[in-house]
Amino acid sequence: MTSRREFLGAAALSASRVVGANDRINVGVIGVGGMGFGHVKMLKPNTRVQITAVSDIYTERKKRTREFLGLAEKDVHHDYKELLARSDVDAVFVVTPDHWHYRMAMDALDAAKDVYVQKPMAYRIEEAKSMAERVKKTGRVLQVGSQYASEPQYFRAREAVEKGLIGKPLWAQGTYCRNSFHGEWNYRSRRHRRVDRLEALPGLGA
Repeated sequence: MTSRREFLGAAALSASRVVGANDRINVGVIGVGGMGFGHVKMLKPNTRVQITAVSDIYTERKKRTREFLGLAEKDVHHDYKELLARSDVDAVFVVTPDHWHYRMAMDALDAAKDVYVQKPMAYRIEEAKSMAERVKKTGRVLQVGSQYASEPQYFRAREAVEKGLIGKPLWAQGTYCRNSFHGEWNYRSRRHRRVDRLEALPGLGA
């Protein structure tokens, strides 16, 4: 798969419930912070998708997402496992801190959900291999969202090299940057933010 669009199409084909031509894929989003809320905004206007549930441990993020999507209180979960237990969720987006990706993706596969997991898929090679095996075992769809690496221009570049369209490559360089007037990765804290607004999962920590 080369895009989130293809992932959603594959998810529709593998959905545990019967998805008709006029049905939408029911999606749950785990983690609705900066990147996660970006996914929410991307998915909302998609007529083939319906976000039926979200999960986060930060109160302000949950509130923002609930109001943006018009979700009921019961559709906003503190514990992601409650979201995974729902029969009305076909696929999940895992958009949490890196150290949660592997565990949450594996739990989602075991719950018969298709998974779009942000990079990195895991911290260790053994974990990545076990996740691949779990995908085969469960028959679910899994895609790892890697920054631009699945974009079609990279496949065209590889094809150009393989076919010798640009001659023999002698040297290559790649760069990635974003210009911002305000600076990157400088997140402002709200004055009313309190420690108890960030609640760890029972017995697991954040």
